[in-house]
Amino acid sequence: MKRIDATLWLPLLAFLLFACSRPYDVRPFGPGTDRPDVIFPDYSGVTIPCNIAPLNFYYTDPAASRFTTTFSAGDVSFSLKGREVVWKENTWRRLLAAAAGSDIAVCSSYKSGDNPISWQWTIHVSEDRIDPYLTYR
Repeated sequence: MKRIDATLWLPLLAFLLFACSRPYDVRPFGPGTDRPDVIFPDYSGVTIPCNIAPLNFYYTDPAASRFTTTFSAGDVSFSLKGREVVWKENTWRRLLAAAAGSDIAVCSSYKSGDNPISWQWTIHVSEDRIDPYLTYR
């Protein structure tokens, strides 16, 4: 039986280890840079059907803190705190019902270092319903 030489397998193992790791991007992001996506996935300016599942997202700035996101449509308004915006189903449904045929105004604010950052964006809600048997995620 042949003995496997470690000088052959160690470089191959090291290559596979580094090839499978994810790169870390240190470029700045936010409004005015070449990486404008402060949230992932970027839902700013999209049109959604009035019966879509909740649009959960998170803020991508690793140095930021004190996240507050306010959603307003008609007379309904909700504020969610934290890096990840995760909706409760009934709260999301009430917001969509109030916004059908119009826009949801979203105000995002957080603190990056000592600088407070805030901006507004919209999500348009169509009155058209999505097929209940369609898988879209």
